[in-house]
Amino acid sequence: CVEELDDQLLGTLRPSAAATIYWLGHLLLTGQAENADEVGMQIHTMTRRCAPESVQASYYQCLWAVPGMPQLLLLHPHLCVTRRKRELVESKLGREATSEEEFAFGLDRAWADKGAYQLAFLTFNLLVRSAVSGVSPAMTSADDGHGLCIRSSPEGSAASHRAMALWLDERVRRDCGDSLAPAASFACTYVSSLGVHRRGQLLACGLAQAALFEMQTSSWGPGGHARKLLLSLSSADWEAFAELAVARSISASGGGGGGLTAAAVVALDLVWEALGHLELRGTDVGFSISERWQPSDEALVHAIIAGCLQTNEPDHPHKIGPPRSNAAKQQRCACRRAMLEVGAQSKHWQAAASIECVWVGEPPPPSLRQMPPMGGKASKPPSDEARALWSWVLASDSLLDVGTSAATLATEMLRFKKATAYGDKPLDVAKRAHFREVMNADEWDDFSDWYERLKKK
Repeated sequence: CVEELDDQLLGTLRPSAAATIYWLGHLLLTGQAENADEVGMQIHTMTRRCAPESVQASYYQCLWAVPGMPQLLLLHPHLCVTRRKRELVESKLGREATSEEEFAFGLDRAWADKGAYQLAFLTFNLLVRSAVSGVSPAMTSADDGHGLCIRSSPEGSAASHRAMALWLDERVRRDCGDSLAPAASFACTYVSSLGVHRRGQLLACGLAQAALFEMQTSSWGPGGHARKLLLSLSSADWEAFAELAVARSISASGGGGGGLTAAAVVALDLVWEALGHLELRGTDVGFSISERWQPSDEALVHAIIAGCLQTNEPDHPHKIGPPRSNAAKQQRCACRRAMLEVGAQSKHWQAAASIECVWVGEPPPPSLRQMPPMGGKASKPPSDEARALWSWVLASDSLLDVGTSAATLATEMLRFKKATAYGDKPLDVAKRAHFREVMNADEWDDFSDWYERLKKK
């Protein structure tokens, strides 16, 4: 299959090209491919050199005209077979599978299921190269997404939307790993071509979470592009994101998270992820080339928190405020309180997650609009630690004040976050009260037993 595909992609495209890729994908996904570990790199190299710049436009028009190729590139799930099987089993069970059920249904071998990862070396690179024009030869695939602009042709538009939707899906990032290496550089090219409202829509779909993921897990190339992407977002982009979080007017006395949408859930999840990145500050990463923490990241995290919780940050280039009137101040405080109530209570979280965003400006393409936020992650209730944090902030009047800066919010929230429920030091009474508030009876009994044992040590 690899030799035949190499002959077609580097020579004359034939109608059988899509069928060859499909059959190769079947062999990889089912573990039947010979020397499977070498196939990924072979097709990766093949895809990077398949078309010189001088003939790219006509080449990709022909590629997408091959029967079956659009369906393959746009509809393939890019998930490992084990994960797809798990989602099917757990949807039937209505809960997560137990260890016994994982063994019975063959769900315990995800570590050996690399078919989606290997196939994405081909399909994702074809999507990126179909979408970007003016690509210069790069030393590494992490830079392959850089180009002059996004192609305006139908295949270019379809490929760009699909490539972004795949990168924004947490499950695809986890299953495909570094076969999505060009994603961050491509996102820089793609986002730079968009208006404010469309960038706000991408934030609602998990753009910042994907960038933070690259910064923490990828090599210096993708991580650097992801950092550049986040730094390029303006206060107007974050305000467009905030507009999507509100489905209808929220009064200053409103409670229970009423009026918020799934974008509010994404924003709270992003604040939690950003605080996690802030925890990397000062940690020893050894000889890791990922350079997970950079000096500029602290201001970057503050900008994210300012954008998600709509705080005032007058001394920062990514400032959000201050509001121009008392009415605007009250609206902003009410919105922040409603968002925190959504985070503190699972029922409010699920209610907000079920409300679609009211898209401002031009609606996003269906490939993004219909995608669950962050691959469905945001629809799941947050952890006990996260809910306790939101509960604690709600009880802290000074942190809810409209004049509180993002830097102050980040410092205080990080201090609480480090005091996790199951840490090695007992929590003080005030913090334990917030964990009690968000835990159910069984969780609290387990925590109380563990806590008593900890105090006796």
